[in-house]
Amino acid sequence: MFACRRLVAICSQLPPPQGRNYTTTKALLKSQSKQRIVVTDDGSTIVMWHPEEEFPYEHTKPLPNIRPRLDEANSALKLQHRLEQIEPHYRNERLEIEALVKMTYTTKHRWYPNNKKKYEDPNPPVDREGL
Repeated sequence: MFACRRLVAICSQLPPPQGRNYTTTKALLKSQSKQRIVVTDDGSTIVMWHPEEEFPYEHTKPLPNIRPRLDEANSALKLQHRLEQIEPHYRNERLEIEALVKMTYTTKHRWYPNNKKKYEDPNPPVDREGL
């Protein structure tokens, strides 16, 4: 098995013999030039490096616009649409937190907002250039 691997590694580095017909394309030649196969001095390890091939930009397509137009009169999501327009402090925050706790199996304290603003100094000291 090892001899077979070494033979494959050596044969892949040699140019093709004369007299045989080989069909190659530019892309194939370009990808083969980036590949490297090396056998260590003692022959115990074969190292192969083949980088990921670049995909040409010309072959890409733009993503389609999947989001449909929301028709509030006929949509099943009209309640959700109206809730998104309401200011966040008017929604029932407790019910949302209970739903999040049930979905993620965590404690309710993780979902309440942080109270950093409550404890901030209303008059912070002014930065002075001389100090």
